[in-house]
Amino acid sequence: MPAQPTGRFQPTGRFQPPDVRRRQILDAVASLLLEHGYEALTISKVAAHAGVAKGTVHLYFASEQELLAALQAEM
Repeated sequence: MPAQPTGRFQPTGRFQPPDVRRRQILDAVASLLLEHGYEALTISKVAAHAGVAKGTVHLYFASEQELLAALQAEM
């Protein structure tokens, strides 16, 4: 008899809960800032580093300034 799944469904890949996706984006911002500095930070680079589409970043953050404000608020 096949094993039955237990617990909640854990999305993987492109189907992530909003809090997980937001964390991925902010982690990408922090990493890019450390590697390349503020001057090189773009939404496109954040999206590529986080492994999401550029539009996904804009769903969570309207601008680079909002990204930085969210990251600063967490520190």
